[in-house]
Amino acid sequence: MRDKRLFLAGLLTIGAAGCTEPKPTALNYNVIRLSPASRAAVFDAATQALREHFTIRRADRAAGILETVPIETVGTEPSGRLGDVVAVPRRERRTAEVRVEKTGAMVKVFCKVLVQECDTQAHQMFTREHALHDLPTDTPAERDGATTTEQNAVWRNKRRDRTLENQILRAIQDQVAGAEGL
Repeated sequence: MRDKRLFLAGLLTIGAAGCTEPKPTALNYNVIRLSPASRAAVFDAATQALREHFTIRRADRAAGILETVPIETVGTEPSGRLGDVVAVPRRERRTAEVRVEKTGAMVKVFCKVLVQECDTQAHQMFTREHALHDLPTDTPAERDGATTTEQNAVWRNKRRDRTLENQILRAIQDQVAGAEGL
């Protein structure tokens, strides 16, 4: 009886959580703390630091969120796939996200730079394997007939670029320190 109550309580907790975006933490972002600092000054410094490496796609000052346009390159690192043996070039891209949060007199800056690999061919190859049936009943749009290559692209998170994250955070820290004359 007690186990059923715990199970139901757990289910209610999961249901109440819903589909909200997870809060940034030190596990999924690189973090620095700046104090004392103004949130607006830190946001401006973060915008400037990101512009040194990326083009900004979204800048939400009220929410303290900066997102960048992906920068596409050709991957050179081995990924453990057959294409590495025959030297098939892989499309990769980098995206960055910076969040600025004010807590008391302290401002926290969260930075994440993701390196993603284009996985479209593998995704298309194994789509049938994960389907519930094997009858060819797909519409032309489901078979990519009326869509562009970019719309069909499947990007898989490969790793985080912690070196670039540290460079961006260091630039933010230096700009805030310079602006406040520290």
